[in-house]
Amino acid sequence: MIPNPTSDDAEERIRSTELALRRTEEMVAENIALRSKMRGLVDAAAGGDDDEGEEG
Repeated sequence: MIPNPTSDDAEERIRSTELALRRTEEMVAENIALRSKMRGLVDAAAGGDDDEGEEG
């Protein structure tokens, strides 16, 4: 069978896109974890009361 350059290019673009998506998902997960950790540190530094001054 003769390879189809267009098909090969499309498959390579799909692989690259899937890899980029996985990397993006990992980065988002890391950012969420860091945000949570930083929020905890901020709350601890502020006395741990994150509802202070809010009505509700």
